[in-house]
Amino acid sequence: MYTRTLRPSPIKHIYKFASHKNGNVQTVESSLEFNACFHFEYANEVRSFIAQPEGFYYQFEDRTCSYTPDFELFCHSGKKVFVEIKPPPEALKHDFIQRFTAKKKAVEMLGKELILVTDRQISSMPKLKNLKLINRYAGLYTEVVSRKKIYEWIRKFQGLTIADISELSGADSSEILVDVMWLVASGKVFINIEEIFGYESFFGLERAMSIDFFNDEFPDFQNWKASAFVDAQYMTASEHLSYISFDSLSNKLQEEAYYKYKVIMLVGERLQGGWTKKNIEPIINSLFEKGYIEKKPSYRSVARWHKSYDQDIGLKSLVSAKGLMKSPGNSKKDDADFYKRAVEEKFLKRERPHVSTAYYHYFNNILLYNRAHPDNIIEPITKSAFYKRVKKMSPYEVEVGRFGKAEADKNYRIVNKFSSPERVMERVEIDHTPLDLILLDDTLLIPIGRPYLTILIDCLSRCIIGFYLSFQEPSYNSVRSGIMNACLNKEGVIEKYQMIKKDWPCQGKIETLVVDNGAEFWSSNLEYFCASVGINIEFNPVGKPWKKPLVERLFAIYNSKFVKEIPGTTFSNAQELSGYKPEKDAVLPFSYFIELMHVWVVDIYNQSPNSRMTRIPALSWEMGCKKYPPPLYSGFEEKIFKIEAFPTESRILRKGGISIDGIDYTNEELVEYRKVTPPPPGSKVVKVVIKRDPEDVSYIYVYLVERKEYIKVTAVDPDCLYDGLSIFQLKVRRKLRRNFINSKTDYLGVAEAEKLIDDRVSEIAEEVSASKKKIKGTKKAAAYFGISSENPSSIMDGFASKEIVNIEEESKSHSGVNPNDEEWKRISDDLEPYS
Repeated sequence: MYTRTLRPSPIKHIYKFASHKNGNVQTVESSLEFNACFHFEYANEVRSFIAQPEGFYYQFEDRTCSYTPDFELFCHSGKKVFVEIKPPPEALKHDFIQRFTAKKKAVEMLGKELILVTDRQISSMPKLKNLKLINRYAGLYTEVVSRKKIYEWIRKFQGLTIADISELSGADSSEILVDVMWLVASGKVFINIEEIFGYESFFGLERAMSIDFFNDEFPDFQNWKASAFVDAQYMTASEHLSYISFDSLSNKLQEEAYYKYKVIMLVGERLQGGWTKKNIEPIINSLFEKGYIEKKPSYRSVARWHKSYDQDIGLKSLVSAKGLMKSPGNSKKDDADFYKRAVEEKFLKRERPHVSTAYYHYFNNILLYNRAHPDNIIEPITKSAFYKRVKKMSPYEVEVGRFGKAEADKNYRIVNKFSSPERVMERVEIDHTPLDLILLDDTLLIPIGRPYLTILIDCLSRCIIGFYLSFQEPSYNSVRSGIMNACLNKEGVIEKYQMIKKDWPCQGKIETLVVDNGAEFWSSNLEYFCASVGINIEFNPVGKPWKKPLVERLFAIYNSKFVKEIPGTTFSNAQELSGYKPEKDAVLPFSYFIELMHVWVVDIYNQSPNSRMTRIPALSWEMGCKKYPPPLYSGFEEKIFKIEAFPTESRILRKGGISIDGIDYTNEELVEYRKVTPPPPGSKVVKVVIKRDPEDVSYIYVYLVERKEYIKVTAVDPDCLYDGLSIFQLKVRRKLRRNFINSKTDYLGVAEAEKLIDDRVSEIAEEVSASKKKIKGTKKAAAYFGISSENPSSIMDGFASKEIVNIEEESKSHSGVNPNDEEWKRISDDLEPYS
């Protein structure tokens, strides 16, 4: 048995699913596995589940192979099930079928079960859509009065619709939606998950309306004819068959296939009935009018695309046969190998040689071949024909060879490939950037440098929903502060900055947070926080920022339309400065910039239409909230949200309370908890989970497991030295104190005194050893004569031995203990951000 750990990857799409059922985060490596988590989370049969469980070994072709299932499920019946998630084209491969058969045999010996699940079950609509909607409203902490009343009505009437509840309560349907979906997520009421959700959907108490478990699809794949699903093979000019993978196709052909796939998925989600003209045409018209699709295909085309995809189950089935045919160009039958070798060795190279170099390599090799084989002469093509053949090569393949795959992927990619969200706060992108602007200190009015901006944008409305500015490098504290600004009510912000004219209504629970692979996003603190409040995390593949396009584009807009207009602007590239010194032109204090930043976000960016004149962010937010309002944090839920956002640590509960960074925290409640809480089996100490505000070390929150709540514990600080003191300030102060003590310590004098002690001890030891006198009861005699540090006498004479001369000299006076600007920089430079 062994375990497998997922790490940042340039290929795989890593997700972290916040499971309320498990009370933790499950890390998976594809969107298909991520979607499967929603099924496991709400399947009645599943008690708990683990992603990437402990692996095992199996025998295949006389070899011992390792295998880690995608999931392990623990059912209420006691059954344990391993689950393998695969798209159908992968599951139909001969090697997979043979290996999976061997894996199932190995699992049977472990007394468990292994099943195969594909996107045919996972991506079933509207089931998956409804599960994600339920999960949106899960994780709220309290059952408010309105939810209790709704539950009583549903019990009384044996089921109601949202419209019925709205009529009974007089409340708006969108407000009722939040409370009803919370009841569904809590397992108190049920809906028919297979039907499209709406305000007329029926909410009842029958478990028959709950969620079924997956079926094993492997027997079906074993019986299917693989030839019907394997990619077709096409003839080339040399009359040989060649396998054409989807990734090797040109960017244009891939875009064509993705477009067709997008259309059939959008139509399929909304389709009620068969793929007929009557059912398809209204959906196509609606999608085109709303801007979901750029072109309006005929219903016949859409039906044909659906049939091809449904039969072949692969994006390649959506590429036209004409597009898949390789053009032979002007190649001659026998020169193909020479042409291929010349292109690979002399053209598709990182040194990027000219095409003429490849031609002469091709030409010379043929001449040498003809000399060695006079009976089989090959006639080379002309230089112009060679050039034409090269021009017909796939542009993507050429760029991969001459510039590298990473650069080619940037230039030939599908932009905005993520599925379009349907709800505000469903998908939120976050990122950091240093601003191209030098700001001033509010009091001293001297340049203090470029701040870092952490910003969050909602993918449906395109609203900026929150941000955070700091001069510390990006850390978990930056992420935490940005999320809190985005999720909590902003009435206080509007009151604080009187220049703001519009409202900033953006708030609520984030469903999925899209991040890059910075260390702060992989931190255990962020994982713990997101698990506590139910936020899922989607990691962008390494080196592919275009898959997180909105926030990347926003940074460009922000710098070009706002920052560049302010004196003190600088440039990311030092060469662009060209003698310009932004420090001299900087005129804006930090606090003033913060206010202007709020005005730009609330009154300008969120209120301005996009370049296509199809969306105003603030208006899109308002419309999105009417359909699916986000769950809000207020009252007790807001308090818990703030506490969970603080960094998490584990500390030993000692007699004096809890000690962190040399600060002791205790109170009567913590003392009483220690009295009644024994150490866990196998341990001698009691450990507790604590939360500490990075901006104020004067208190902490301690989680009491038995009571399932946090208590506030203040620092032992009679002089109030820690009130409002941040962790960073604490570190700076302590470093200053160490530097001061270091400057006042006479290390030479201390060294001489220690040497004198060592020498004297050695002399005494030698004298005692030489005398060989043993006196019985010397310890009691020494006690009788009162020998101590205050009376260093001998038991023989009873009076003080000769005086020890104090060799410590007065230390030289030191000046300049107060640090100047350069020393401040040196002191704080090597302090790590709190994460």
